[in-house]
Amino acid sequence: MLAVFFVVALMVNSFMKQEHHILFFLILLVFTFLSSCSSMNSFDDDFEEIVEQPVKVSTTSKDNSSNSRTKPHQSPKQSYQHSQTKLPPYQQPVPVVKTEKPDPPVISDPPVSSKDPEAILSDYRLGKGDVISIKVFGEEDFSMETALSKEGRISYPFLGDLKLSGLTVNQVERKIASGLRAGYLKNPKVTVTVLEYRQIFVNGEVKTPGGYPFKPGMTVNKAISLAGGFTETASRDEIFLIHDGDKSATEYKVGLYNFIAPGDIIIVKEYKKIFVNGEVKNPGSYEYIRGMTVNKVISLGGGFTETASRDEIYIIRDGDKSSTEKKVGLFTLVNPGDIVIVKEYKKFFVNGEVKNPGSYEYIPNLTVEKAISIAGGFGEFASPRWSKMYVIRDSDKKGRNIRVNLKSPIYPGDILTVEESTF
Repeated sequence: MLAVFFVVALMVNSFMKQEHHILFFLILLVFTFLSSCSSMNSFDDDFEEIVEQPVKVSTTSKDNSSNSRTKPHQSPKQSYQHSQTKLPPYQQPVPVVKTEKPDPPVISDPPVSSKDPEAILSDYRLGKGDVISIKVFGEEDFSMETALSKEGRISYPFLGDLKLSGLTVNQVERKIASGLRAGYLKNPKVTVTVLEYRQIFVNGEVKTPGGYPFKPGMTVNKAISLAGGFTETASRDEIFLIHDGDKSATEYKVGLYNFIAPGDIIIVKEYKKIFVNGEVKNPGSYEYIRGMTVNKVISLGGGFTETASRDEIYIIRDGDKSSTEKKVGLFTLVNPGDIVIVKEYKKFFVNGEVKNPGSYEYIPNLTVEKAISIAGGFGEFASPRWSKMYVIRDSDKKGRNIRVNLKSPIYPGDILTVEESTF
C-alpha cells in the first residue's frame, strides 16, 4: 500500500507545474503514512484472532473433547468464563463409567446320568465289548472292524497289540495315525467310529435282570423296559446307578428319565414292606407307602379287634437288633420294615352301686356277674334282681348304653354300670 502511494505521488509531481507542488507532495506523504498504519493494525487484529484459536486435541471421550473447545472469535478470558458457567441439569454431560465384565461362573462337570446324549457320547471312553471301525483313507490294508477284548485291547496290522481301553475316539485316531506315520505311511488319515457300544446291566427288582445292548439316547426307564419292567415289590423311588469304571462302585440315585451311558449298571431296590401284628383283624405284611402312619397301618390290617387296646401300641424299628418295643400313638410315622404291634386291652371298668368301683385286669370268659364280684359285689342300694345294668362298649364310637344281665359277656375296655334298685 505504501509503494502505491509513492508511485501516485511521483506521477502527480511530474504533472504539476505550480510553485507549491512541494507542499502538496508532503501532504501526500502524510496521508500515505496514516493509511499504512491503519493497514498494519488490521493485520495485527487478524493475527491475534488466529493465535487465540485453541489447538484441537484428540481425546478418548467425545464429550470431553467437545466441551474443551472454545468457540471461534473468543478471547482466552471469555473462554475461561464460558467454562465456569454452570449448565442446566438437562444439558450436563453424562459421565462415562467404565465397568469390568465379571468372571464367568465356574460350572462343575455334572455326573454322566444328568448329561444329554450328545455330551455322554462326546466324552465316551472305549472299554471291553465295544465294536469299532478303523478306516485309513486310501489304505484298505489298514482298515478293519474289531471288538475290544476283556483287557480292552485290539490287534492292529503292523502295529500289533494296542490297548484302547479308557481312550476316546479322537485319542485312538491320533494313536493309530502316530504309529503308522512312524514307519509305514507318510500322512495317514485315520477315522474311528463305534459300531456297537458295550452292554448296560439292569439288576434288582426287575422281571428279567441281565445285560442289554446300549443305544444312544437310552434312559433308565428304557433300560428297565428292556429288562421286563418292574416286579411287584419294586420301588419307583429307589433306583440307583453305578457308572462303568467306577472302582469305588458308588451308587448314584437317579430318576426314570435320566440318560445313561454304555456299561452303566442300574439297580432297582425292593419296596420295603411294613408289618402289623397283635390285635388287628388281618395281621401280616403290607406294602409301605411314603408318609404312612400307625393308624394307616392298622387300617390296612383290617382295624382293631374287640380286645385291642388303643393305648398299648408299639413299634419295633427295622434294623434294631435288640428288637426294642417303643410305645407310639396312632399318628406316629412309620418307616419301611417297621413292625407295628397292637396289644390286647387288659382292663375293664365297673361303676355305680358296687362296693369297690374302679378298673380291673381283664380275664378271659368274663361275665357281668363275675365282674361285679371282682368289684366287691352289689352295694347297699342295689340287688341282682331289681337293679338295671348297662355296658358301654369300647368299640362303640357313639358310646351307647347296652342293657345286660348277669350272664352277659364283658370285653376288654367295657364300662359296666350298676344302677340303684327301683323298689
